[in-house]
Amino acid sequence: MNEIFRHFLNENDSKLLNDLTSQLVGFPVMPLYSRPREAACQCGFRKGKDGSFFLHLEVPGLKAENLDVEFRNGGIQVKGRTPEDPEGFQYAVDRFFPLPEEADATGVQAALNDGVLTLRAPVKPGVVAHKIAIG
Repeated sequence: MNEIFRHFLNENDSKLLNDLTSQLVGFPVMPLYSRPREAACQCGFRKGKDGSFFLHLEVPGLKAENLDVEFRNGGIQVKGRTPEDPEGFQYAVDRFFPLPEEADATGVQAALNDGVLTLRAPVKPGVVAHKIAIG
């Protein structure tokens, strides 16, 4: 149903509709519009100032022993699941991030701090960017 509304409403109309719906039912409802483009583009590895590639992934409640991070099929697979709480709820993550061609898969490092998994991949030795003349 949300897909139908998204197709016919622009983002501002959709926000207005969500605000009105929230007032009627008395609590916030799921937005009908998708995330802003800026936020959607932040998924995946990005190049850092030092030339290496990095990725930050929020994994709330997960500890290092609950996470499985591995290189496969040209990218990094991140899987994990929190233990069930007393009500039976749990958080799970299963994401795949393609590794840039210039990144060295054998040198990927991972760190977990305050619910944020940080992956850093160095540039392959000998990879140098250069301009190509158009002629």
